[in-house]
Amino acid sequence: TALLLASLLTADQQNVVKPLLRGPNHCAVDDCSVALQQRQLWADLLLLYQSKGLHRRALVLLQRLGQDQAGQPGLGFGQGRPFNAVQFTILYLQALNNANPPQPVHGPLILEFAEWIMRRAGQPLDTSLKMFLPLSSEEYQQNAMLYDSLGILPAVADSRGIPQTALQAGEVVAFLGRLLPDDPDACLKYLEKMIMKHGCDVPELHELYLQLYLKKFKGAEAGSLSSAKVFYTAIETFLRKSRFYRPEKVLALLQSDELLSLRA
Repeated sequence: TALLLASLLTADQQNVVKPLLRGPNHCAVDDCSVALQQRQLWADLLLLYQSKGLHRRALVLLQRLGQDQAGQPGLGFGQGRPFNAVQFTILYLQALNNANPPQPVHGPLILEFAEWIMRRAGQPLDTSLKMFLPLSSEEYQQNAMLYDSLGILPAVADSRGIPQTALQAGEVVAFLGRLLPDDPDACLKYLEKMIMKHGCDVPELHELYLQLYLKKFKGAEAGSLSSAKVFYTAIETFLRKSRFYRPEKVLALLQSDELLSLRA
């Protein structure tokens, strides 16, 4: 504690504080957190919380900072460096979801703090969904410095297979369905990434993906014929490529006259 507080008074603080907090340490959380907050050293404060396993305190801090920012990344790491609390929250939750080894106990915490991100106006859906997805090696390399500042070593998906995540796909689907019952796009996009990119082989999720696409197709029929054709083609392609749906379940979904050709 004394070493950290003293280092904050020096010009070389960043070369001392981060190495000190990155591993096991004996820093008193309450005393050190006050000093770090006064200097707006948010990344270092998150590192302190993470080093003590205080993920909830870290996420509460990020939510407060993100809501205060109101979309403007003006809050600082300290020393004039930008800090985007929304981006940091997404990466933090993604890291918890992909912790190595997997920590299922993190699942409820991830869903609890994912809610404010998913409800945030103007937040890109593709970016938000990263919280629930396996972490690719490309994504890790793009944000390696931020992951390093979090002090969490995530498992990375590679050609040998997809690492187990804290959240199961069914849990994410149920969460998105409850959170956004009138907007299937989030669930559809999540399933698309899990099935097409990450090789999810759960039959129920393949069938739900098809069901959501059929809903989009039927909605488009009443409006744009060109959009309906796009959805029809996507459904046809999925039926040809997927090996995991159950034929009897799919046939029950393809009852209307305009879908008879797909039954073949």
